[in-house]
Amino acid sequence: MTLARAQDLQAAVYSRLATALATAGVGGVAVPIFDHIAQDPPRLHVRLDGFSVDPMELRGATRIATHSFTAHVFDRPGEAGPRGQSESKRLLGLIEAALQDWRPLSGGGPLTLFGAFVEPDPDGVTIHAAATFTVTL
Repeated sequence: MTLARAQDLQAAVYSRLATALATAGVGGVAVPIFDHIAQDPPRLHVRLDGFSVDPMELRGATRIATHSFTAHVFDRPGEAGPRGQSESKRLLGLIEAALQDWRPLSGGGPLTLFGAFVEPDPDGVTIHAAATFTVTL
């Protein structure tokens, strides 16, 4: 059953991004990664969420499904560091490089970028970038 693999997928993605973003923050520090909306988050951070499973089907004796999730980048460029959308776009590119075509779980397919965006949040200060990935497990 592929629903049972959802937590394994999340853990694998978190680990991969923690390594990829270990020195990617402003000043070479690690970019924190959350799986929830953090209280008083740092200026620059990543949130993984939206993990979902599309309808399952049988392929031979194996049950498979398409899993999807979104990696969000949040940046408040009004604080110290680069301004504008450049930092969010840079981190989104690092996330794509770390995840695209990577096979997170044995027996599963590679991750594929489904879509991405960069735009200001409604607060008018925070830049929000996001990339959605899919994988068949």
